[in-house]
Amino acid sequence: MARFGLGRAVTREGNLRAKEEVSDIFELRDQFEWRGLGLVPYSGLKLKRAYAEFDAEIRFGMNELRFADNPACECGAILRGVKKPIGCKLFGTVCTPETPMGSCMVSSEGACAAHWSYGRFRHHQQRQVS
Repeated sequence: MARFGLGRAVTREGNLRAKEEVSDIFELRDQFEWRGLGLVPYSGLKLKRAYAEFDAEIRFGMNELRFADNPACECGAILRGVKKPIGCKLFGTVCTPETPMGSCMVSSEGACAAHWSYGRFRHHQQRQVS
């Protein structure tokens, strides 16, 4: 941490007060289904029972809500670092920030959207034209 200059502001333990406040309200889920990755044990949080009245999953019956990515989408492999965005046959063709096919392109913070937005996509376009 110190080599990045963060050691002065952040301890190895992190922000203990923030962690305590989060743990007062949230608890670990047994499993969570991540788009592109599937079910991952103990990888997500949920509101504790005491806060159920604020839980959108309960309030709006979202427990069974699923989002299916296009079967040709390589987002899972991209998130695991096995493929690069340009390695997905959907990237830059049918999958763009305006028409995302998977979770990596949906958010501006997604791997594919970032690859598209910060100039690397130009190389992909040039490769396609050549």
